[in-house]
Amino acid sequence: MNPSPSAPGDFRASFHRREAEVTLQLEGRFDFRAHPVFREVTRQALEQPGVCSLELNLSRVSYLDSAALGMLLMLRD
Repeated sequence: MNPSPSAPGDFRASFHRREAEVTLQLEGRFDFRAHPVFREVTRQALEQPGVCSLELNLSRVSYLDSAALGMLLMLRD
């Protein structure tokens, strides 16, 4: 598992890889202030060689706002 730096507002992100699948684990308050951490961890995860799919685990997210939804939608591009 690759931990992230802490973001303001108690947001953490990490990822782990299993074969061609990467899972992003998000924790805490996921809002606009989490953007730099989310972007960096997502970039690192998607740059892994041979990755074919990305799974998001939001089970530990305590709060999610419209900015976070926008970040998630940007993953589709």
